[in-house]
Amino acid sequence: MICKKCGKRIGDTDKYCPECGTAQYGKRESNIPQKSEDKLPERFREVVKTILTASIIMLIFWIIIRQPRIMVIAAIFSLITFFLIRINKR
Repeated sequence: MICKKCGKRIGDTDKYCPECGTAQYGKRESNIPQKSEDKLPERFREVVKTILTASIIMLIFWIIIRQPRIMVIAAIFSLITFFLIRINKR
């Protein structure tokens, strides 16, 4: 357990902090960090990034297949630019 006032580690059954003497009452908090709540938004962001990336790649390939040669070159440069921007943001 951790003291609510000074933040020092104390025993789970201690009623007072041996460092600062503050009474330890109320709900006892666990020392184990709750990872599931913190990781959910990160996982969601990764899923959204993956879906957006796949959608953009599919759009570029569709443009390549459906358009004349000049559009193919533009699509290839767009794809390269997209990946360079994505790599630099990491």
